Amino acid sequence: MLWPEVYRKHAAVLKDELAAVITGRLELSEDNPPTIIVDQLQSIDASERQNEFMVLRPPREEDVSTLYDSILSLLSTNPGDCDVTIETQTDSGLVVRIQANTQLRVKRSNELEEALKKIGCRVSFEKELPVSRSLR
Repeated sequence: MLWPEVYRKHAAVLKDELAAVITGRLELSEDNPPTIIVDQLQSIDASERQNEFMVLRPPREEDVSTLYDSILSLLSTNPGDCDVTIETQTDSGLVVRIQANTQLRVKRSNELEEALKKIGCRVSFEKELPVSRSLR
């Protein structure tokens, strides 16, 4: 069952009659057939991108304060659901990745990528790997 509010929110996904990922709850009763109450709909593409994160590689600059202010401004004006990781290399060659605060998530767009490239950043997207921990 798709309530009107949920339908309006996800009409773009539904209009093309493409396969979609549905999140909801199953209602069971003795008097009625099972019903799925839809809470969320996503296109298959959006579902695949859900676990992606942005890897941002800023250029090496003397004035890091101005550079990072520009990066923060761009990221904060493009809110979304994509995590951001900043990657840099130390003088000794060690590659360090720092995950930005989870409140600073962005919407993946060509405009954002181009704006970041204009200030010298390299941008890529990677799939999130499952976290594995071993205790020995």
